[in-house]
Amino acid sequence: MAAPPIEISAGMKRSIAATGAPTEGDDMLEIMPLGAGSEVGRSCVLAKYKGKSVMFDCGVHPGYAGIASLPYFDEVDLSTVDCMLVTHFHLDHCAAVPFVVGHTNFRGRILMTHPTKAIFSMLMTDFVKLNKQGDGEALFTEKDVKACMEHIEVIDFHQQVRLNPENTPAPALRRALLASPTGATRQQKCSQ
Repeated sequence: MAAPPIEISAGMKRSIAATGAPTEGDDMLEIMPLGAGSEVGRSCVLAKYKGKSVMFDCGVHPGYAGIASLPYFDEVDLSTVDCMLVTHFHLDHCAAVPFVVGHTNFRGRILMTHPTKAIFSMLMTDFVKLNKQGDGEALFTEKDVKACMEHIEVIDFHQQVRLNPENTPAPALRRALLASPTGATRQQKCSQ
């Protein structure tokens, strides 16, 4: 099957004219760069395979400020993303995560290693402070960073993670579900 043609539209936006959407049972791997496709910065790639979607990285472009620095989230429905995997803590790979958690309809899991999460926390706190001092629009607040940190799940290097048919609740929601009277049955769903 030939690759769909890529159409360049006015400005920096781009669109892809596909001949047909892959179905859930399809063995087609769909890869959509939402940033860093032909530039350095704003790394964000969405991969879809067999009904699952994983976003690799979610960074900002260092040459732009505010909304203009973000990946092209308007190209996708973020509520359909099952999981976001942050590969490392550089700003061009992770600085848009608090924005996505606090200001979009993203409800998937966020995965990163322990060292990445530890440094990510410090970087995002500094990022908010620097944005307060600058003239540009702030993408997110300290409150957004705190909420984001509660959603992050720590994984080990080489660890395999199974994505459930439904989005697995974020850690804070998972704890609330487990504390409920029917938590025993829910725990099995959350840990699968």
